[in-house]
Amino acid sequence: MKKDPFADLGGLDQQLFRENPIRAEASVYERARKRVNEQASARASESSSELSDEPTIEPSLEPSKQRTLEATRTRVSTLRGDLPRPRPKERHSHDLFRDQTLWMNKLKLEIEEKYGRRVTGNEIVQTAIELLRADYTAHKNDSTLIRVLVKREVLEESGGGAGREAEAA
Repeated sequence: MKKDPFADLGGLDQQLFRENPIRAEASVYERARKRVNEQASARASESSSELSDEPTIEPSLEPSKQRTLEATRTRVSTLRGDLPRPRPKERHSHDLFRDQTLWMNKLKLEIEEKYGRRVTGNEIVQTAIELLRADYTAHKNDSTLIRVLVKREVLEESGGGAGREAEAA
């Protein structure tokens, strides 16, 4: 009878497969936690250098700028309705043209590099909708929305706009 070539391993190979992913996952988590804590420490040291020596009498209602990976509780004053509530968000899916998505991704990178603040695609789209809303409120029939969607004018700056899609169909 032949001897099993794997009999002498004693399960050592299985231990290799079991331990490495856990170590890798822990190291990724540790690096992320260290990076967040370093950023928070840097922000805290910046803001502490600007503070005066006088103690504050009332705690601030402003949210802390320091980020942690720990869950936070909702403030009691918010639950009681003392602070203005944020606008409720709804999830929607809307189709974007490829060039719009590429432009938005480039814009996010440019803003982060130039101003040091990360913005999301949602923030950009929400801002665009607010600008269109204000334009429509102020100009009604001469607003960008009416000119592009109803009168089918092509926006020179954007290379087309939503009006082109309807004409192509």
